[in-house]
Amino acid sequence: MKQKIIFILSVTLLLVTLNIKFVNAHSGDTVYAYFSNSPIIDGIINPAEWSVAGTVRFPNSTDTVTAYFLHDGSSLFIALNIPDNTNNSFDDSGFNIDAAHNDGTSCQSDDFLFRMNRAGDDKREGHGPGMFPGDTPTGWIVAVNNVTGGWQVEYKFNFTKFGIPINTQYTMGLFIHTWDDAVGSDFDNWPSGDIYFQPNIWADIIISVTTAVTENHNPKNEIKVFPNPSNNFTTLQFSNPENKNHILIIYNAKGHVVQKIENITDTEVRVENKNRESGLYFFQLQNHTGIAGQGRFIIE
Repeated sequence: MKQKIIFILSVTLLLVTLNIKFVNAHSGDTVYAYFSNSPIIDGIINPAEWSVAGTVRFPNSTDTVTAYFLHDGSSLFIALNIPDNTNNSFDDSGFNIDAAHNDGTSCQSDDFLFRMNRAGDDKREGHGPGMFPGDTPTGWIVAVNNVTGGWQVEYKFNFTKFGIPINTQYTMGLFIHTWDDAVGSDFDNWPSGDIYFQPNIWADIIISVTTAVTENHNPKNEIKVFPNPSNNFTTLQFSNPENKNHILIIYNAKGHVVQKIENITDTEVRVENKNRESGLYFFQLQNHTGIAGQGRFIIE
């Protein structure tokens, strides 16, 4: 079965209660585009800027492409690290997006193709049944850079580009591709296969809202942390009656991400500290609606 993607962008809202109705998404795995500060769009995937990002990996002719997903509440950020040593300016990367998420076996007027070549001088946009790029780009920013062993590209898409309504859950379709001109390969795609013109089998993007509970973003979910201070391990316990999928992100005192623990569906998670420096650490627990809890612990 083709792997599919749901990734969730959570728009942070204060003291708002919303009745969120989920859309029937395509089957497959879930990847999150977590709320974060806006990365600088310079074509260099800075680990500090993208450390909280959800990721997808898929093979290309050289190695494995890694795609990163973030949002800042008003724009979607996507980055690709593309291993490709040929350094051919005709290499390109791109995205197909089904803005209305109305599927179909052929592209329609709400479907977009965005493309950028490795030289950084061929930014193009296409939409509609033909889907061939050529229109003047609007509502997005992109930058590329050649790096050791390949190249990197960063995109920024304003939410208004796709007509995404504020404070409302929304679903779009997504297809990613990279092209290695030296190999002449058009199969470095996610989901796999030559499916440019088949929105019904593209991956899914679910854009949902987050209801923060206080102005200073203190979460409702009380998380018990013990032992604290600790030596070898720290246990975090929290309420999870519906067995939702969570991710735990741990930061050091400088604000750098030092660990991410994904696919947490239980009511507790154990953090190993044996190889970690002593000091103060912060954590954030996130699920598909955004921040579920946060706190701190000390390693002695």
